[in-house]
Amino acid sequence: MVQTKNKVKTVVFLLTAFALAAMLSYGMAHAQTATVSKTGNASWNFDDVTVGELPAVWKVDATNQRGPLATWQVIKDKTAPSGDHVLAMTSPNHTFGGTFNICWTDTVSFLDRVK
Repeated sequence: MVQTKNKVKTVVFLLTAFALAAMLSYGMAHAQTATVSKTGNASWNFDDVTVGELPAVWKVDATNQRGPLATWQVIKDKTAPSGDHVLAMTSPNHTFGGTFNICWTDTVSFLDRVK
């Protein structure tokens, strides 16, 4: 039973991390100061970050890493919901399919609601 609960927590964490990374790499998340909506969703705006750079206080990491970390940087995207700068993973820098690439900031707290 405990093992099943741990597996569920791991899956929920990975799905949450995947959703966050997908939003950031697609440009759906807006950079330096988070804006929180009435529904509790946070977004960032990267328009003040120089293209080709990683925003300040953001970190590149990976789970089950084999090889170098992925390259994340701000790029121009005219389809961005605000401005034209988005945070994107521009190269995974590895071929191992079991690695989950993450770009994150510790200025945001996450809550695990799995019981």
